[in-house]
Amino acid sequence: MWSFCPSRLRLWATPAGQRVLSTLLAGMVIGIGVVGTVPPVSAQVVPSEAGFVNDFARPGEPTMVIYLWGNISQGGLWRVERNVDLIELLSAAQVPGVGTISPGVRQRIHVNIYRTVDGDRRRIYREEISQLLEEGAEYPSLSSRDIVEIEIRTRQRIGLGTISTVIGTLSSITLLTLRILSGT
Repeated sequence: MWSFCPSRLRLWATPAGQRVLSTLLAGMVIGIGVVGTVPPVSAQVVPSEAGFVNDFARPGEPTMVIYLWGNISQGGLWRVERNVDLIELLSAAQVPGVGTISPGVRQRIHVNIYRTVDGDRRRIYREEISQLLEEGAEYPSLSSRDIVEIEIRTRQRIGLGTISTVIGTLSSITLLTLRILSGT
């Protein structure tokens, strides 16, 4: 017989409880044999012969290695599924600054993909991340040994505060110069 226990309910509300619950439910669904269910993809860093490799693949899926460089929280070697979606990968790798707006700062985030074509490494894709995230945006599928670079350019905006500071400083210097030249 089932009974309600608030302390057990709080356990499942914690992040650790959520992971245990999702693992149990995934195991139950797979054990029952429901068609079309797959275990969740998780990103994790594992040691390997080539140093540390970030894993982003479901167990048993064919994988490939790509490189993630630039302004990104978890750059380096990534072992990913062959049909990995670029947006899912960037979400797992945690691109900083996406969706945050700082006052007085203009930020442009570009995604570049480099691939070896006919023995030469070339940039095959460059797009601002805001365009990449739009509905229907097209981007290439990733291939083994591709380099995905995240480039963040930040510029200070010239606002009214900056302009008034410059004008105030110039007027102070002008008045000081006039007083020195006039001798008073």
